[in-house]
Amino acid sequence: MADAAMSAVNWAEVVQKALAHGVSASPADLRTDVEALGVDVRPFTASQAEIAASLWSSTKHLGLSLGDRACLALATEIGATAVTADAAWARLALSIPVQVVR
Repeated sequence: MADAAMSAVNWAEVVQKALAHGVSASPADLRTDVEALGVDVRPFTASQAEIAASLWSSTKHLGLSLGDRACLALATEIGATAVTADAAWARLALSIPVQVVR
């Protein structure tokens, strides 16, 4: 996980799921644990918002959410591989690599 990055938008989704499943740790404690693994939670910037918005027309047929597009926008901006468990992402024609993990 060293050098991994996550958009703050996606971090919000992770925290929401954790709370919904009864995780008792505070969001700050969760972030500390995730950052200890090497994940850098990055702010969602205006530039990333513009990239995410521009991805809407080419991803809407696959049902990608704003969170999905935020992930792709960060990966695009930093030149990284986008990692997902959503098999539909493998059908995207993007300038960045996408790795589907299941």
